[in-house]
Amino acid sequence: MSFTLGFFASVCILLPGLVAVAAFNQKSGLAGVRRPEQPLTSVRTLVIAICLSLLVHFLAFMLVELALALAIELGSIWQNETLEPVLRNPITGLFELVSSGRALEGQTAFALCAVFVLEVLAVIGFVSRDPFDLLVEPLDLGGHGWLFQHVIRPAENGYLPIGHVFTTTGADGFGLAYMGPIVDIRQGSDGGVLSVALSRPERFVYKVGEAVPPAEPWRLNKERAQEPPKSYQHFDKELVGGVVAISGTHIANFNVHNVSKALIEEFASVEEEV
Repeated sequence: MSFTLGFFASVCILLPGLVAVAAFNQKSGLAGVRRPEQPLTSVRTLVIAICLSLLVHFLAFMLVELALALAIELGSIWQNETLEPVLRNPITGLFELVSSGRALEGQTAFALCAVFVLEVLAVIGFVSRDPFDLLVEPLDLGGHGWLFQHVIRPAENGYLPIGHVFTTTGADGFGLAYMGPIVDIRQGSDGGVLSVALSRPERFVYKVGEAVPPAEPWRLNKERAQEPPKSYQHFDKELVGGVVAISGTHIANFNVHNVSKALIEEFASVEEEV
């Protein structure tokens, strides 16, 4: 078998697993967390793709064998004579092609293409359904680390992740902070946060330690500034429209807490009634 044909056959064997990985990546991307190149370069992901491909091919082999046996049995009863199979199992033909280079007959090749299409559709349908989510829900298949427990998993189970982003402080000890729903987090290969995006966050000035009011250009709330000193104080809270993205190089501290979406909807309905 030539190198090109062998490569094509190997890709065909791994096709169900690769499709499952691609479908899972597309679905997990909707959770708002990205980690560059992690899924397809992971050895664990490759092992999962191989095992899943073999499992899908085995199930397809069993179904085709049952279908061929049933067709032969029904044909024999109808014709009152013993019939011979006119079609090889396409999965058997695929593995014989890879192992011994035996060519596929036209009808077997056509049946193999049909089996591949059905396998791909079945894998995509299974990955996109709720049973798959329930099956892998406790597993961090995307390799997101702490973000899986604090952002992805709560977001998929009826909670809204709220991010508190504290930027680095200046020479006077004051810094800007943002608080709002997390819409996107970019994660590096080492698990570090590259950037955080918040939707319509609150922005305010903060200081940790002895609170000394800054110079007049900050225009802080004078009533807040005159309160007794605390280890943490914030001033001039205001809403910011749109989406605010903060680079990881400017983040000094990042906290996440999750609020039930049902509680938010209940609070919003009460506000509308008032």
